[in-house]
Amino acid sequence: MSNDVPIQNVSPNDMPDIWRLILRIADARELVKSHQLVCKTWKNIISARSFWILKSNEEGCRELLPPRDILAAYPDVNWDFPRIFIKQPFNRNLIKNCSGKHRKNGWLCHSYKHAVLPEQPPENVEEHDPLINTCFSFSLIPSVKTQIINFRDYGFDNEFLSKFKPTIEISEMYAHPLHASFLYTMKVEFVSSTDVDSAQNNLNEFKFRSEVPSVNPTEWCEVKNAFKNYRKDVEFIEFCSGSRSIYGGNGVCGPKTAEASVIFRYEDNAHFN
Repeated sequence: MSNDVPIQNVSPNDMPDIWRLILRIADARELVKSHQLVCKTWKNIISARSFWILKSNEEGCRELLPPRDILAAYPDVNWDFPRIFIKQPFNRNLIKNCSGKHRKNGWLCHSYKHAVLPEQPPENVEEHDPLINTCFSFSLIPSVKTQIINFRDYGFDNEFLSKFKPTIEISEMYAHPLHASFLYTMKVEFVSSTDVDSAQNNLNEFKFRSEVPSVNPTEWCEVKNAFKNYRKDVEFIEFCSGSRSIYGGNGVCGPKTAEASVIFRYEDNAHFN
């Protein structure tokens, strides 16, 4: 390969074997941390988009980086490929411990300590395909579990959001066991510290409350929503779900939840800017 070929124009077939070896075995964080300690050429290689595209192809995760049509549509966006590759904010679930497999890790539970309990397998509800083998089970005490998704933790700041507004999908599975006297509730809010009343704009908030099950009450159901037209100064997402009492209910348990998710998608929402 000629030394004067720009690194951005290197194709997979032109890569020296040593590059391929590095792509396969090197940790992305260590590559970014050490590139300035090697040489300028190495720094240029690690900074190039083509390097991270090739590395993602080698590792089978190309979907984590921006697709070509999005790159072409948003040439002014600072697509920090190393940061995106390392933090992986797109096309994966950002909710930690979405079904209680790791107890209550990642969640803040606003209730008596035993009001929200992980349950494996879920009891008194029908099996779901694909199988839900772990869930959160709510007792007879009104309670909510909350998780915060901080945009800056994934490399998103106001400048980025002012130019590119990714679609943000939220969802969760829920079920009502037989004789349940508490309903399932969900509230997802996009929050900015500059405006404490942001929830008054329904573009930045989603609320859901289940109806009293009348047919197949023990089946798992999914609630979901896609945010596209939201404020540009969002700092974090507050994901809350839990139980709420039914007036006059005389049951013995509350709802069950599983598979909570928050996923950022590469979608063109420029018409909302």
